[in-house]
Amino acid sequence: MDDLKNQRKIDVYPSQGFSMSLVYIFSFLNILIKVLISTNAIELHLHFFVIFTNALIKSVTTRVKLPDESTRDSAFIKQPKTNQSIYMIKTSQLTYAYENGQSFEFPDVDLKPGEHLLVIGPSGVGKTTLLYLMAGLLPPSKGSIFIDGTEFNSLTRRKMDQFRGEHIGIIFQQYHFIKSLSVSDNMRLRQSYPKSTHDQQRREELAERLGLTEQLNKKVNNLSQGQQQRLSIALGLIHKPKIIFADEPTSNLDDANCDKVIDLLKEEAKISNSSLVIITHDMRVKSHFKNSVAL
Repeated sequence: MDDLKNQRKIDVYPSQGFSMSLVYIFSFLNILIKVLISTNAIELHLHFFVIFTNALIKSVTTRVKLPDESTRDSAFIKQPKTNQSIYMIKTSQLTYAYENGQSFEFPDVDLKPGEHLLVIGPSGVGKTTLLYLMAGLLPPSKGSIFIDGTEFNSLTRRKMDQFRGEHIGIIFQQYHFIKSLSVSDNMRLRQSYPKSTHDQQRREELAERLGLTEQLNKKVNNLSQGQQQRLSIALGLIHKPKIIFADEPTSNLDDANCDKVIDLLKEEAKISNSSLVIITHDMRVKSHFKNSVAL
């Protein structure tokens, strides 16, 4: 509901009122059903209603002309070539301050397409905060962030979510699954946003490489801790993002699986010419990277 409350107000022509009413109604139903699914209140068939309402909302909104949208989000649609455009990730003078008074200053990052970066350091130095800043999940207190030539400060919240969903893959330290769905359905749901694609071959190949083939039809609750971590990795890679951010991807893995996961992440990044950024305190990972930053 927070997204609905903070959605910016727009002026709609009288002929557009009915279409926009449909958008609001189906947006509310969409959010309500997602909440019910996440609390195990309803079963799998309503998962497909979520996908249906997403498609319907997109269909209606594309027919409604919003006069100020093209100008406000022009940086997302098309930008002239700049010095920042040669970098997949470029940050400058980033700082972030929490409400409790804790603050962080971060070194600049200049990463070209296909390059990898390891950010390493003990707990409490701001590694995850830096990842969230570069992924657009937190707004910086100061400084700038360019991803593939797009400046985050130029995007509205909706465009930021769309940009992240299409171009960025995030492997979280804390898992984000819909527990009432199977492993395969969680992967398929991630494929449905922001562009609806249901590449079953991609799911099966990735599951095989992560050792999840036998778990594809199992509910997430029935997975071990290590299997859940591998599913989290799959959700971050399934849509072939331009940038892969991984927060402690090896923390719960033994040595053999640690090497396997790092090799998989680097191989996936190579296939799609993606930049890979790993945030970790795990010293076993350091030998896999030439480019590293210590916090």
